[in-house]
Amino acid sequence: MYVCICHAVKESDLRQAVDRGICTWKRAVKDLPIASQCGKCARDAHALFNEAVAARLMPPP
Repeated sequence: MYVCICHAVKESDLRQAVDRGICTWKRAVKDLPIASQCGKCARDAHALFNEAVAARLMPPP
């Protein structure tokens, strides 16, 4: 699923960025061109990013 239409950033791209060790929104925006044009994706992309970071930091059961 596309998160940012303006730059064709997909949900998987955002999750892969987290897997590569990006753990701050500021760094994610710098690494991926997300929320840098029209900004309509910013809120949802940020929420998805936070979810991915939380899932990565949560230890397996």
